[in-house]
Amino acid sequence: MKLEHAGVSSLGDHRPVREGVMARAPAWWRALAARGVRPAAVAQRRPADDDETEGGWIVGVVAPGESSPAYCAQDRQTLPEKFSPAAWDAVLEQVREGSKPIGLWVQHNGMMLACTSARTLRLERHPVLGMMFQATLAATSFDRMLLEEIGRGGVACSVAFRSPALSYEQRGGSKVRVIQRCVVEHVALVRKGRGERALYPAARCFAVTADKRDQLAKAWSDARTESWKAMRGRHG
Repeated sequence: MKLEHAGVSSLGDHRPVREGVMARAPAWWRALAARGVRPAAVAQRRPADDDETEGGWIVGVVAPGESSPAYCAQDRQTLPEKFSPAAWDAVLEQVREGSKPIGLWVQHNGMMLACTSARTLRLERHPVLGMMFQATLAATSFDRMLLEEIGRGGVACSVAFRSPALSYEQRGGSKVRVIQRCVVEHVALVRKGRGERALYPAARCFAVTADKRDQLAKAWSDARTESWKAMRGRHG
């Protein structure tokens, strides 16, 4: 799997979407494709049945603290990196403008589960952790399976972005790449047992099924707490 690096979208190659597939897609899906969501992601996300209800929610922290060392084609260096507060502010502005929607994907190059344009993905700034999200999933059998798989044990997540503006700082004698601004393309789940890893070790997300809605607040708390503990453990 090709993990995301600064300056590289890490989306890989996508097969062209057949015209017939898009013709059968709901109008809002076609609108997402026209507004910048990758056609492959739209095509692979099957339409929800009219009688479907909410299946549940995934809550997580996008990219807290510092990443593991990552190669950047822009500066040709392998460095730990982090998002500045200004970068997260720019991401929220990106969502408000609506021209570049952000999706939650099963994995990089995978199927889209939720999207900011469809109002099934909500982002929220956190003063310490950076950016949190809440995704509303449908009640399809696949979505329910995924929610149960993630559950209260949680999984990691990963972010794909492009066109970063970079600066650098020293931390503990090491050079750190700082992302001052970028265009976020999507957040992807990093599921257990699939040989994948997240560049940001403190990134965490948890799932709650619709029948346990009363546990949603706890999922937010778990995401914040576990990410913070991972950040502290990494830097003492």
